[in-house]
Amino acid sequence: MVLDHALQSRRAQGFFLLGAQFSLADIALYPWFEQLATLHKLSAFRMPADCHHVYDWSDAVGARPAVKHCAQPDDWYEENYRSYLAAA
Repeated sequence: MVLDHALQSRRAQGFFLLGAQFSLADIALYPWFEQLATLHKLSAFRMPADCHHVYDWSDAVGARPAVKHCAQPDDWYEENYRSYLAAA
């Protein structure tokens, strides 16, 4: 996976997309990964297990206080996805 490779190449500098610096790129990409548990529960989608750097990045971003404050819980995503699926 391209993202995992990019994160691996910057790992010595830090866990974020730009290395040690948390950036707008991390902010823009993280919400997609915040939804993974719900996507796994409601669909056949699976994130490849060998994307260790992506999982580490997601954990690092998700641990930031501002991200914790703004994050939606899994049940919020599940409720909304179920309403989308019911309308389809």
